[in-house]
Amino acid sequence: MKAITPVIALVMLMLITVGMVGIAFVWFTGIFSSSTNKSVLIPPGGAYCDGGDITVRVLNEGSSVITGTDILVADVDGTSVLGTPFMGDMKNYFIGQWKMDETSGIVAMDTSGNGNDGTLKPSCPDCPQWVDAKYKKGLKFDGSNDYTDITNELSSGITDSMTLGGWVRPNAITNYGVMMRPVNGNFWLQWSSTSNYFYGAVFRSDGSDVRANFPAGVPALDKWTHISMSYEKGVLKIFANGVQVGSDSKPVMNVKTMFGSTRIGGGAGGGSGQLNGLIDEVRLYKRSTGDVNIQPGQSAVVINYPGTEGRHATRIGTSTNVAEASVTCA
Repeated sequence: MKAITPVIALVMLMLITVGMVGIAFVWFTGIFSSSTNKSVLIPPGGAYCDGGDITVRVLNEGSSVITGTDILVADVDGTSVLGTPFMGDMKNYFIGQWKMDETSGIVAMDTSGNGNDGTLKPSCPDCPQWVDAKYKKGLKFDGSNDYTDITNELSSGITDSMTLGGWVRPNAITNYGVMMRPVNGNFWLQWSSTSNYFYGAVFRSDGSDVRANFPAGVPALDKWTHISMSYEKGVLKIFANGVQVGSDSKPVMNVKTMFGSTRIGGGAGGGSGQLNGLIDEVRLYKRSTGDVNIQPGQSAVVINYPGTEGRHATRIGTSTNVAEASVTCA
């Protein structure tokens, strides 16, 4: 066997050294870049209560843009909001928001700025009543012929994703009692006809639907429950007080566009589909989750969670750090 000459040995040593340095450089660069470029902070006052939501705003302390895929931890009281309607700033995708904080009159204003106001039906004094509700005021429906009528077309802005949610306090189970549903019925949250369960459904462009049932006793009678559903590319998810409680899925397909008015508290006609109870803070979006895109040195909303009274713990994090903050809602 021939001996390795000093020149060959020197070349081999240089190649090995360069290779090791290269590997080390890539490895350490990955660690350093991930820890410095994807750093988040919940600034003082970044966790607060806002119109019925627990809202958490985070600051990007790194040097790279943070998107939704970088957020690996986002929860309230241990409940994860990742992939739910409570992730990101959903206000960019409002179709309508009916806070129902009016104390009198026949109009439930759409506070999203889109002009989709609702009119109380039938004529007062037989119309839904303004009462103290989950947040400030809300509407009480008699289960007989009360509803709020939104005559503007709402479904035209919905394609392959949507979210519907609000607070409901039913006093009794009623036949097809509706929280919200277009008269022509391409999406809804409501009671069933005979099985005494609440469910959400989306009617799709081919005539099929996806639907999911809430657990028995949800929403509970005479108690406030936040009920919501989200639909995205064939997948329907339903939530009670921010926790996913059911789902259904079919092949990807858009929501069917059906023209006509939409009703809160009532269905297709008087005497059928009327809800007996209170409704507050109804919101309709044309997305299932909000965008997260935080530029370096800037802040943005990452969590919008249905609020309840008391003190709550929130957490947001990337692969390298988790920020925590508490918020108290009155």
